[in-house]
Amino acid sequence: MTFTAIIPARKGSKAIPKKNIVELFGKPLIYWTIDKAIKSKCFDSVIVSTDCEEIAEISIKYGAKVPFLRPSFLATDKSSRNEVISFMFERIDNINNLVYLQPTSPFRSIESIKKFILFTKEKPDNPSFSISHITDNSSTILIKKENCWNYVNNKFVINRQDDSEKIFKMDGSFFYINKNYWKHNKDNTSDYMRTKDTRFFINSFNSLLEAIDIDNYNDLNFARSLKMNF
Repeated sequence: MTFTAIIPARKGSKAIPKKNIVELFGKPLIYWTIDKAIKSKCFDSVIVSTDCEEIAEISIKYGAKVPFLRPSFLATDKSSRNEVISFMFERIDNINNLVYLQPTSPFRSIESIKKFILFTKEKPDNPSFSISHITDNSSTILIKKENCWNYVNNKFVINRQDDSEKIFKMDGSFFYINKNYWKHNKDNTSDYMRTKDTRFFINSFNSLLEAIDIDNYNDLNFARSLKMNF
């Protein structure tokens, strides 16, 4: 069973211009995902999907493949993960098991990559993605809908963290889908990853740093204040 890593890296980013190649620890941000994907030895190919010549050149420099540039209509703020995945399956015949690695998770460890691959091998026909535990007590988390506020967990117990419901979130570190599942679901309008067949990989980080997702300058500045878990 072989796997292909796809790293999405469009040039446009409103929060941080050229976010995917912004400097982190002396390297472009995308370097950390490329490097760890290669060093994990879990993938037959590590491919960057980008619409940018500069990102393509940098990615190739660090060992990734960029067989073609992504068309501009698939590189807008509204372009979805579904569209990128479909484009890669349609353009590259020998991708059977696709693992989608966002470059905004630079602290993702090689060990976590290996654990996720083993998880997908258990039931390779099912799509899966990684989730991480929200450590806040669920009875203190609120959702606002229009002008109405509701608790995620209404069973509020003061200072009883252990009794609260465990809340998880999609953390963006890993997404997986195989070609056969995609073929049978590619015409669906819903997210390929949010189906009745989806399995959830609970990220048991060796370090909480792995959960950091760089979306804005606050995230980037915080990341720069830390140390890479090489």
